[in-house]
Amino acid sequence: MNPVTVGFASFAVVLFLMLTSMPIGLSMALVGIVGFALISGWEASLAIAAVTAWDTAANYSLAVIPLFVLLGNAAFHSGIGQDSYRSARAWFGHWPGGLAQATIVAGAIYGAPMGSTLPTAATLAQVCVPEMRRYGYSNAAATGCVASVGCMAAMIPPSTAMVLYSMVTETDVAKLLMAGWLPGLLMAAVYMIMMPILIRIRPGDYGETLKKMSWKERYESTKGLFGVMFILVVIMGAMYTGISTAVEAAGVGALATIILAFAQKRMNLYTLWKCTLDTARTSGMIVLIVVGAFIFQKMFAITTIPAVTAKFVAGLPVSSLGILIAIMIFYILLGTFMDGPAMLFLTMPTIYPIVQQMGWDPIWFGILYMMVAEIGMISPPTGSTLFGTKSVLPDVTMMDIYRGIIPYFIADLVILALLIAFPQISLVIPNRMK
Repeated sequence: MNPVTVGFASFAVVLFLMLTSMPIGLSMALVGIVGFALISGWEASLAIAAVTAWDTAANYSLAVIPLFVLLGNAAFHSGIGQDSYRSARAWFGHWPGGLAQATIVAGAIYGAPMGSTLPTAATLAQVCVPEMRRYGYSNAAATGCVASVGCMAAMIPPSTAMVLYSMVTETDVAKLLMAGWLPGLLMAAVYMIMMPILIRIRPGDYGETLKKMSWKERYESTKGLFGVMFILVVIMGAMYTGISTAVEAAGVGALATIILAFAQKRMNLYTLWKCTLDTARTSGMIVLIVVGAFIFQKMFAITTIPAVTAKFVAGLPVSSLGILIAIMIFYILLGTFMDGPAMLFLTMPTIYPIVQQMGWDPIWFGILYMMVAEIGMISPPTGSTLFGTKSVLPDVTMMDIYRGIIPYFIADLVILALLIAFPQISLVIPNRMK
């Protein structure tokens, strides 16, 4: 059978299977095995599938995923979400739109150890929205804020999404993780700068400003964060200086977070067991997706579609910037109905050869991909983070969330433009790493 025909048909079948709610990993593995068999025969297909599954699952670098997931679960059970919001409220509650400002800061702090968008947004929705409502914030202002701020989790390291991107593209995972720091902080800064403007435009959506707390009260509110933030600084510092690999740093960070949670009497053996089970479930799902994706990529590679597409795109009478913008728009649209891992593994076999053909820095493009993937997740009408927020706030209408998300969507486009125009925002830290 014609390899190109098999390639396009396989892509369509995977999309269809995902829409029927079949697990992503199984969809890609099944289609990859059948597609390879149609091109090269069943014997070769099954042999490649077995070798790929073993090599992928046994890959040492894959160990960073369950370790970072364990770190995030330990941080969640230690109550860092509540601590971060309490501290941010003490420091920023007296600013214009103070509770929204506090939510932004709390999202940056809490999103770092969590490393995943949906859990971060769900936790912030449960912790922050009731408080904002109590002080007169509208549903739109409250939910739009938590849904958008939750997206910073995938940008601020450690990030599971970045680890997956590094595996697919064979990019240095430590450098990619460190590259997310400045873009993540830029997101928080732009959101906070935007807040006074939103209050002027829609003053009725934002409630009362809190009284300014004393320095003693601010310090007291920060005590609960010292331990976890110290652990994160040590992890990132170890990777930046080259003292440890990403896997080693993740292992030390996870163990230290668990010890800290026990020392603060926020974790017992039962919560540790629950934390471990949650980590096993999440990691198993991710590993299955990775294995299925690599089987699918093996099949897709022999169709020659990626190489032909890369040469075709590079030869178009369009500037490099025009091609990049077209790719960004494609990802934003795709992200409205597809989650991050599915989008990454389904499209990167075709998109990444274009990145290489155009000579773009893979770390810089990785940060751009993270940004547009998160924009897609908050894009109406079907962004997954919007529905994740709705699931924990059933009394809020989707129209409220849509209305609240619009200013953050515009801000994200501005941030994306800055990251495209100034690549050094993403590259200055990884370029200085040892």
